[in-house]
Amino acid sequence: MKKLLFTPGPLSTSHTVKAAAMEDMGSRDAVFVDTVKEVREALLALGHVSKEEGYETVLMQGSGTFGVESVISSAIGEKDHLLVLCNGAYGERIAKMCAIHKLPIPCSGSRKTR
Repeated sequence: MKKLLFTPGPLSTSHTVKAAAMEDMGSRDAVFVDTVKEVREALLALGHVSKEEGYETVLMQGSGTFGVESVISSAIGEKDHLLVLCNGAYGERIAKMCAIHKLPIPCSGSRKTR
């Protein structure tokens, strides 16, 4: 029986995804550069925004936690609000990130007292 992983992230992947990951490609290869450009443009379109309107996408390489913290630490200001749903370890981790970055944390559903 195939083991399924139910942690956040794309840990259980298909054979076609694993096969695609076996192809070595340098960060300066034309195919890689074109693919990154297409992904960044598609993300802008998905958000219904454009470079002409002053928007840009930045691809972050790392774990999901790394990506979340990169946004929390750079895009959320002192006067902004961020609701963190703390219904498990992932939400608790996000609340801890907010505390580290000195952001108010109106945490809903927390198992711990704040």
